[in-house]
Amino acid sequence: AEYMGVLKTMSGASVTLNMNSDPACSVVTDTVIPSLTLCPFANNTYSSSIVGISQTLFTTAVASEPIQTPSIFCNSRRLTVSGNQTSFSGQTTVATDWANGNVTCTATFRDLAGNLGVTTVNSSCYVLVDVIRPTAEYCIFSNNSISPTVASAGHTVFITLTTSEPVFLPTFTCNSNKFNPRIIAKVATLYNATRIIEATDADGILRCSITVTDIASNSATARQSRADGCAVTIDNSSPVVTFRIVSSSSISSHVATVGDEITILIRASEPITVPLVECSQGVVISLVGGSGSLSFSGTFVVSEGLVGTFTCDVTAFTNLAGDSSIATAEAPDDAVEIS
Repeated sequence: AEYMGVLKTMSGASVTLNMNSDPACSVVTDTVIPSLTLCPFANNTYSSSIVGISQTLFTTAVASEPIQTPSIFCNSRRLTVSGNQTSFSGQTTVATDWANGNVTCTATFRDLAGNLGVTTVNSSCYVLVDVIRPTAEYCIFSNNSISPTVASAGHTVFITLTTSEPVFLPTFTCNSNKFNPRIIAKVATLYNATRIIEATDADGILRCSITVTDIASNSATARQSRADGCAVTIDNSSPVVTFRIVSSSSISSHVATVGDEITILIRASEPITVPLVECSQGVVISLVGGSGSLSFSGTFVVSEGLVGTFTCDVTAFTNLAGDSSIATAEAPDDAVEIS
């Protein structure tokens, strides 16, 4: 500031005024309104224009002149600010209680003269908040023609996954084994994965872990569908099947005559398909018990002309995984003597 005037002593003599050259002894008048331009962005690996849960929202702040440290707010959250003079930056962590939508940022500040500034946001800088975690559901089944809920070596197991929004290609892991994933028909909410079961895979239920992550880096664990047929059990073990033959004779269960009934009783260690029972002298016994049962039985009546030792073979069955085995008699001499 510059001041003009005349100084005189009490007697009227003129006095010469000398201005101190020290800068501290000068005052600059500043009535210019300062401006501050903000540019928000996210630390999202996939896109700096979208931010999700637990990610950091940043903004740069460039002033038109040196200013005091500004207070910066985005979506009403106060940012931690650093910097000085004309260049500052702010940051905050996005929480689950943030509202979805575009980020709105503003600031309050003053320049060194105390003039209240005006804030603008760079039109090319925008960030979208996404704090909704994706949801996902999967169904798992096999190409086993006997039962799609059971698989053994050589069968292909499929997983279909449906998500609530586009996500990055997930990793499918079941019983510590990774499946081969792909997007179905280029639709980013439908995925599937496949794996061929090996003989070394342990028996038991396939338990899968599938994590999905959206473009905002929000992640969630997919849940297994409760629908029928959306589960697979690995069965690489052959079934154990035994049988015994008994007679209705009142004398002994191991002898029979004309009119007596001979019954075959079959037991399996796990559900199997209906076996074929072929017996001595061309007798074929029809069984009671549907495919997938643990036990079967069949009876025939001894007719005229049948004599001798009566034995049977139980064949042509598999478990639900398609594994076959040989049925054995419960006792080495399990037979009926027909007289």
